[in-house]
Amino acid sequence: MTPADDGSRFDEGEIDLGKPVAELATLTEEPSPGFFGRIWRSVERRRLGSDVTEMSLTGLVMVFLEYLGAIFGLVEETGRKDQGEDDG
Repeated sequence: MTPADDGSRFDEGEIDLGKPVAELATLTEEPSPGFFGRIWRSVERRRLGSDVTEMSLTGLVMVFLEYLGAIFGLVEETGRKDQGEDDG
């Protein structure tokens, strides 16, 4: 089974993580109660900014394409009218 099949990013048997850092092993301080919440909110803020930027740019491109289609539609209609007058 490959790592992608079971959903994990890597197989711990393949990577040598080395010896644990002694200072971190003896660390007894717990993070403050709101620590993980602050991190979560920070990540969500960045994600929200990214989503808003993506939606704004996508909206601008779509509006541009609509205007471009309208312009070409007008030019096409004008060309048809001119051809029709010449035939008749």
